[in-house]
Amino acid sequence: MGVIALARPPMQSWQSGVALAGCVLGIARFRIWDLALHLPSAGLRATLVFAAIVVATVASLVTLLRPEV
Repeated sequence: MGVIALARPPMQSWQSGVALAGCVLGIARFRIWDLALHLPSAGLRATLVFAAIVVATVASLVTLLRPEV
C-alpha cells in the first residue's frame, strides 16, 4: 500500500497506519532481527522476505509522515 501511495497519491493517513501495522506484524512474525543476523546463510527466499519487509516498512513510514497533498 505504501509503494502504491508513493506512485499514485493521495493516500489517507489511516491507510498508511494499517500498512505500517501490517509491516510490524511481519517484522514480529518473521523475527526480522534474527533473519538480518543470519542473512548470508539464509538463502534467496529469506533474503527476499527481508527485503520486502524492509521496503514496505520504509514506504509505509514515508507515506504516514509526509504531509497530505
